Amino acid sequence: MTGDDISTGGALRRALGLGFRVEMAVAITCLAIMAIVVFADVAGREIAGRGIEGAQKLAVYAFVLAGFLGLPLTTARGRHLRPRLFDGVTGRILPEAVVARLQHLPAAAISFGMAAAGVSFVIEAIGFDERSPSLDIPVWWVQMVVPWAFASSGLRHLVFALAPGLAPMAEETDA
Repeated sequence: MTGDDISTGGALRRALGLGFRVEMAVAITCLAIMAIVVFADVAGREIAGRGIEGAQKLAVYAFVLAGFLGLPLTTARGRHLRPRLFDGVTGRILPEAVVARLQHLPAAAISFGMAAAGVSFVIEAIGFDERSPSLDIPVWWVQMVVPWAFASSGLRHLVFALAPGLAPMAEETDA
């Protein structure tokens, strides 16, 4: 880095921002594909009496991709749900700066564990040569979003633990 403090910005902040923009663009594209495909399939059924082969499966896959990408997107914006059971206790025992770092470590560990499980899931799908019958594509292409989403979220939590200045400020909710 060029003298930038890791917790205040620089290259790491730009990399996190770029990752967010790419994941957001992919999620929006998937939602648009889903909407267009479903509309075209329904219109085809109503107008021509025949839908589009594989449209429903494609729409489901697009929805799955967009849905899983929601995990790192909510992590990036600090809008994920998290239990606040021990907030008062840890705040009295530990300095606020320590709590700000530590609160992200369990989420990072869980996310990385789920990413590892996702990799195993994908490897099994590759080994079984599972294919989508209606689209004739390997299902692992879609399943890759599982380890990606959890690893991306885990990486963000790890960065937020190491550099709390980069963590988003969580919005208070009425829930």
